Amino acid sequence: MKHRELSEIFGFETCVGHLTHIRKGHEIAGDESVGYHITQFFEFLDSLGLRITKRVATGELVNVLKKLTEYDDHAGLNEHDAQAIRDALKTIRPTMEAELSSVRVYMPTPKRIDL
Repeated sequence: MKHRELSEIFGFETCVGHLTHIRKGHEIAGDESVGYHITQFFEFLDSLGLRITKRVATGELVNVLKKLTEYDDHAGLNEHDAQAIRDALKTIRPTMEAELSSVRVYMPTPKRIDL
């Protein structure tokens, strides 16, 4: 059994939400940028052991990642690339949900009897 913080799982879902709803004009580099969220997404996939999802995500996002390197660091995302990221997440999500369906979270309960 692996120990995971609930905040890690919450952070993963937040990251997925950001990428799923990414829009034109979003920052390419820096804190809370597209690049940051994609990097975080892959780090979460590694830390949660979602190997199949990572393989699908790599295939879906490799062209987007290459395209992001062509942007100026202070540029905003264009609509075409924002749509490509949203489409990639739509493709990745079913695999991610299937793989996550086998993951269980256990919450410790108090061991003392309340009197």
